[in-house]
Amino acid sequence: MTVSTEADREVLAPAAERDLGCGAFLESDMGLVVARGKGEAVRIGDDIKVTVTRVGEGVVRLHIEAPRGKLILRDELGSPQSTEG
Repeated sequence: MTVSTEADREVLAPAAERDLGCGAFLESDMGLVVARGKGEAVRIGDDIKVTVTRVGEGVVRLHIEAPRGKLILRDELGSPQSTEG
């Protein structure tokens, strides 16, 4: 789930978290949650950039820039290991 506003984050976030500043929150069991709005981006390493392109009712549209050989799957499709025979 993507959290788009500070109010949403407060409702959805578990109690055990640490505010890292700049809209980022470290959660003990979930990793890092970053609040981003339309047009804002997050970088993963040197070669992946995820930008929020639209925020609607119940849907967030993301633009993912990654190297051509990088496999990107929606979570509901499973891991690459589970999709192989």
